[in-house]
Amino acid sequence: MFCTKCGKNIEDTSEFCIHCGAKMEGQPAQPQYAPAQTPAKKSNKGLIIGLVAGAAVIAIVLILVLVILPGGSSAVIGKWYDADGYGTIEFLSGGKCKKSTMGFEFDATYTFDAGSGKGKITMSFMGMTETTGFTLEDDNVLSAEDGTKYTKTPVEQKSFGDMFNLDDYDYGDTDIGDFNLDDYGDFDFSDFDFDWE
Repeated sequence: MFCTKCGKNIEDTSEFCIHCGAKMEGQPAQPQYAPAQTPAKKSNKGLIIGLVAGAAVIAIVLILVLVILPGGSSAVIGKWYDADGYGTIEFLSGGKCKKSTMGFEFDATYTFDAGSGKGKITMSFMGMTETTGFTLEDDNVLSAEDGTKYTKTPVEQKSFGDMFNLDDYDYGDTDIGDFNLDDYGDFDFSDFDFDWE
């Protein structure tokens, strides 16, 4: 039976509770409350597996967002040469690139959509921003929207002086003739008196 005062189990023939000393009278008493049960200890194994899986998914998404998507496909990453020799574009991972024109190098950013094969290069210089579109035609040909073709096959690039080769140019009725800045080194146009009207 159970003690009517403290609820603990005692012998059925006991006149007094051996736990609290209360006198037992009449029929054996039923406990007034069920004995407390120790709750089962929950396992953290599922929580740990969930956290590890979640962290792996987040890491994969970050790699896609920070490396692959802004930089486009690995198809464009690398150095591309202007087929006419006037510059290069080097696409780096993370959406960054270096654009070189006639020996001058500029830092730029780019985006590329591998699905459409189209992208954009954004270059800032002296407070001005220029965005140029491009299309990946195949693994070895990239076309800028201005018509410039780039190739992954190395092409010898021209110098700044090559750009200002004045061969076969006429000024008014005067033939400038065979003239190349490379032949003169430091050249100052102020030596010429042009009458601009």
